[in-house]
Amino acid sequence: MKKIFTLLCLLAAGSAAPIYAATNYKSVVIEHADTHVSRITIEAGMTTAIEDGMFVMSCSKGEISYELDDVHHWTFSKESGDSDGWAGITDIRKDNAITIDWSGNILHVGNLSVQTVVTVTSLDGKSMFRHTVSGECEIDLGEFATGVYVVNINNQSLKVAVK
Repeated sequence: MKKIFTLLCLLAAGSAAPIYAATNYKSVVIEHADTHVSRITIEAGMTTAIEDGMFVMSCSKGEISYELDDVHHWTFSKESGDSDGWAGITDIRKDNAITIDWSGNILHVGNLSVQTVVTVTSLDGKSMFRHTVSGECEIDLGEFATGVYVVNINNQSLKVAVK
């Protein structure tokens, strides 16, 4: 019943409807089924649509999509959002069935296809980790200096902060 209600709410939002009515809003907030939240900056000409079982947001900067089963709820917000999704830096927990777990200083990446290249790069472009792996790998982030790093797997990126 909850999935049907969610689907009806998404359909009510419009199919490929421009978000011009949300002029006072700054972001779209998506609550995922696993309870994490994505906050995406609203861009000029941005539209939302339901296509092939996906909740899709599009604008001139690109496209961000989530499986409908992963979208528990979404709404507009007057708070600022994150523009990284438009730059191709998105949450990769569901994409390509890759799993990511963080325990202590260890980032565990699993369910990787054969010969997957996993890299970690500092924001100044310095390569910190690069391995070609199959199945899974563990990255000890405890050896890294405090800062933000970009983990890239199969041309998908995730930002991580090391304290």
